[in-house]
Amino acid sequence: MPSLALSVDAMLLQPALFRWVGHVVHMPDTRYPKQIFYGQLMANRRLPGGPVRRYKDSVKTNLKASDIDPRELSHAPFNKSAWRSRCRDAVIDFEDRRVDSLRSKRARRKADASSNQGVWPCDVCGRSCQSRIGLFTHRRSHRK
Repeated sequence: MPSLALSVDAMLLQPALFRWVGHVVHMPDTRYPKQIFYGQLMANRRLPGGPVRRYKDSVKTNLKASDIDPRELSHAPFNKSAWRSRCRDAVIDFEDRRVDSLRSKRARRKADASSNQGVWPCDVCGRSCQSRIGLFTHRRSHRK
């Protein structure tokens, strides 16, 4: 069940972004947005640190994150109702996978934290301390 509050990641993957890309795909080749979206910049050499990330690259990354094949972009948006529902479902699935991933990470982290309790034995008396700083404080009592 999708949550009502979307994360920032899911907001960036709003179906409106994918629908706009669908509109651009529908445009005639003479329209500027389509020419810019599909165009390539001509440059003599590459910029230091790698090429500049284009909007098309960001859309491709977002499509992959939503489990939509970027190669489908050339024909999938022509069925508008199917494309709209596919984009909406992809964003909901992305958010569900993200939340599940965060929950499993938290469960692993909590399991690791609970298994480390009481593993700090004192070298002098053998007392088990609950934390490393507790062991440090306990060792100070043996200095007297």
